[in-house]
Formats: sequence, structure tokens, C-alpha cells
Amino acid sequence: MTEPETSPAVQALAARENAAERQRRSRSSRDEARAIAAMAPNPDNYRVPKMPRNIKGLRIWMAKAHDEYSGNVTGQRRVSPIELMEMRRSMTAVLETYKISALVRQARAAIRQAEATERLADALSSMEHGGAAVALLARLREMPGETRPLPFRRLTPVPKSTGEGA
Repeated sequence: MTEPETSPAVQALAARENAAERQRRSRSSRDEARAIAAMAPNPDNYRVPKMPRNIKGLRIWMAKAHDEYSGNVTGQRRVSPIELMEMRRSMTAVLETYKISALVRQARAAIRQAEATERLADALSSMEHGGAAVALLARLREMPGETRPLPFRRLTPVPKSTGEGA
């Protein structure tokens, strides 16, 4: 028995599938080699220095780590990609705490500013309108429930001058 002849389209499809399989094997072996190289210990037992606790020190620490990773200083890579990635994550976590504490300080300063402005407004209103107005304002602020603004005073238009006198 002889094998049935296959059409050129089926042969081309089989050739494409074989090429794709070769490519998958090549990528797999390349990725495995990279993973082995990334996990290999440093040849001269280089140890990453302790992480500093201030922002300036963190920036210097990260710059030195990147130099050791790229081999700019010694000519060979002393920090693995995984170590560098972990250093970046650690630095980001520390910087996030600095960012959060700065936002908290800003919020507290805004609250202090609002309280000071309110005290200043109270003092000015007591000077301008007297103690009864201040007492009314304090009572209105302490009222429970939804507050509404006080009705404004209607201003009467100033009469037009006739040009006489003055």
C-alpha cells in the first residue's frame, strides 16, 4: 500500500505547525536558561547593602544597586534581576509610607488653617456686630440637623444724585 497523496495546502499547514512547535521549544529552553541565570548566586558573593531609612539614602541605594545590576562599576552583573526587582518593591513600599504621612500632615495643616480662619471670623464679627450677634452665631452653629444659610439683608438702592448741593 502506498500513502495517499496530500494536497499542497495540507503540506503547508503541516510545515507551519512544525515551525511553530520548534519556535515554542526554542522559547521554552531560552526562558529556562534565563531563569537559571537569574537564580544563580553571585560569583563573588556580593551582598546587597542594608536598605536606608531616609529618602535621599534610598535614592543613592537604588542607583548603586542599578549600577551593580548593569555591571557599570565592576564590568560584571553582581545583582540579579530578581534581587533588583525586590529592591524596587521594597523602596516603593517605603516611599509610599512617606507619601501617606505627607498627605496626613497636609490634611492636619488644612484643618488647623480652617480652625484658625473660623476663630478669626468670630473675632471680627464680635468686633463689628457686638456680643449679641456672636451669641446668635454660636447658637446657630450648635443647632442639630441640616443647616441653612441666614437670609441676606436686602440692600436698598442709593438714590441718584441730582447734582445739587454737595
